[in-house]
Amino acid sequence: MSATIRITVAASPQGDPIPSVMEPLLAISISQSIESVDWTCLEDLFIRAPLGARSAAALEQVFRNSQIALFAYDDDRLVAAGRALTDKVSWTIIFDVVVDPDCQARAWGK
Repeated sequence: MSATIRITVAASPQGDPIPSVMEPLLAISISQSIESVDWTCLEDLFIRAPLGARSAAALEQVFRNSQIALFAYDDDRLVAAGRALTDKVSWTIIFDVVVDPDCQARAWGK
């Protein structure tokens, strides 16, 4: 199954908690599509994040072998990824959450 979700991340010019005027910062697409991933870009992202050096081939293997894999794009640029293993009943373990350093500390997780 593959799906893409488009999200616009926005903030007020004044940094208000509930802004009346929003300025778009990024237009992010979240994708489950493994087939469209450029594994060398993911390899570079892991190095820059920094989560350590892993080969593109190793990353492809672990992401393909995971039950859940998500990729975030700003236009066509890979900016984040993560994967998980689950029994789909009572547990899920999240692995390898990586975010481009240029996109970190923007409170995306709040």
